[in-house]
Amino acid sequence: RAWAAANPAHAVVAVLVTDGVPTGCAAQDAEGLAAIARAGKQATPSVGTYVVGVFSPSEAAGARPVLDAVAAAGGTTRAFILDAGADVAAQLVTALNAIRLAETPCTYAVPVPASGEPDYEKVNVRTRVEGEAPRTIPFVASSAGCDPALGGWFYDASPPTSIALCPESCATLK
Repeated sequence: RAWAAANPAHAVVAVLVTDGVPTGCAAQDAEGLAAIARAGKQATPSVGTYVVGVFSPSEAAGARPVLDAVAAAGGTTRAFILDAGADVAAQLVTALNAIRLAETPCTYAVPVPASGEPDYEKVNVRTRVEGEAPRTIPFVASSAGCDPALGGWFYDASPPTSIALCPESCATLK
């Protein structure tokens, strides 16, 4: 939480990677671990908890309810379960990339120029995907103006403090 407070522009999460249910920790059951994850999620700043378990297929069924309970309490719904008999390193990279993608923000602070106030009429939002030409996302007056096909972006308030992407544009970005 201290790092999150010191870096408010970043999404901060905890990732619990385990190969078993807790036995050597102060919290040794799903409820105790879930309480820790819930406290992090409800704190200010909020820190969600992702859970990654590494188990054999025969162990995974018994571990999933415990790990899912911790993930849900931490605001991330379900645990990632990796197969201990397969390439764990590759599966872990896939899980971490999914976590990074899930935490990609769709709200950004309005950039403030060094010489005073921004000209809100001259702000453009552009995305660039490697190998493609940059794309300008259209401005809409509010979330109600979001187009299901074109997406868009809008200011959060007047005067604006942040730019929010419409759900369609956010999904494309992710």
